[in-house]
Amino acid sequence: MCGLYGWVWNTRLISPAQRATMATVLMVEMASRGRQSWGWFDPDVGVTMRGLGSVLRGVDVPSYHARARVAAHTRAPSTGEVTVENAHPFEFGRIMGAHNGVVSNHVELNAKHERKHAVDSMHIFDHLNRDMPLADIEAWGAVWWHDKRSPERIWLSRFHGGVLNVAIIAGKNGAHAGTIWASTSTAVDYAATMAGLDAQTKEVKIENNQTYYVTKDGVFDAERAIGISEKPMPVYQPVVSTHTPAPHMAAGRMQVWRNGEWGTGPETTQPPAPQSTAPPPLTKAERKRAKKEAVRTHILNADGACMACARAPLRLHCMQCQCSACWLGGYWAASGYDNGERLLACCRRAEMGLMCSHRASAALQARGG
Repeated sequence: MCGLYGWVWNTRLISPAQRATMATVLMVEMASRGRQSWGWFDPDVGVTMRGLGSVLRGVDVPSYHARARVAAHTRAPSTGEVTVENAHPFEFGRIMGAHNGVVSNHVELNAKHERKHAVDSMHIFDHLNRDMPLADIEAWGAVWWHDKRSPERIWLSRFHGGVLNVAIIAGKNGAHAGTIWASTSTAVDYAATMAGLDAQTKEVKIENNQTYYVTKDGVFDAERAIGISEKPMPVYQPVVSTHTPAPHMAAGRMQVWRNGEWGTGPETTQPPAPQSTAPPPLTKAERKRAKKEAVRTHILNADGACMACARAPLRLHCMQCQCSACWLGGYWAASGYDNGERLLACCRRAEMGLMCSHRASAALQARGG
């Protein structure tokens, strides 16, 4: 799971404070989708920056949000080592681009075209640079790319189940003020809301397998398919509980546990006690190491509270945290997977604006969380 995000805005119609807010929110929301490396591209001056770790540590925010056009990526790798060279975006000739998703026939493409690409996504942009049809690439996901032959455009596409959310922003006089995009709708929504531009923001529907381009004047349908062969996004199945189900309604009648099985009639035998599927608790030393690592990586705040949960009282969207403290603590959501992504129980509560259920600090509770 990686993150794509970016913007094209009219610096005369969107204030510096609003640009700073949107850039920061987009960056923070996408940072949780890829903590191994990051990269961004400014097509106006041809500058590309890439680095390892979280984008939150690597970007100089004041100079970042001042740029009128930025296309960025945060990486959680599927293939290829975690190195700066393997961080998106990738440059092939006149093409600069980034991909969130998977190219499933990566090995076959390397052999077929005599390549040595370390990262599966590289094939997409190598093909584009060579004007090769994309039909022999089997992939799902979403991409952005820039072509020097049309420098005023940033191209966008999602395909075979990939997700990309785009919104346009209108100025006070109705003129087009900018475009923002990200891998989640909440990132786009919160960016506009926190900047006070939600009333002036309108979602642009990005059709599956179609190609679009963004300019300073808006978002335009290129009216052509991207042409990548179908390799659907994997569907994550919910975790199947081994617990004995509680009494439930079936065919309009309440069922009860009777003689070792569910049925109707008087309850004669209590069902067996549910067997916990939670992982064994950590030792004191393991928890201490986990918390120390989480604090070191800025996942926990000074109160020892999960940063995703600390956002909940402010009604900011959960960062879909995968922090080591929560992960090692085994706080998986009881319902298993959610929205195709691994969300922890605390994150599900944060999404609803509720306080974290396991690392709520006194300070946060005092603020009314």
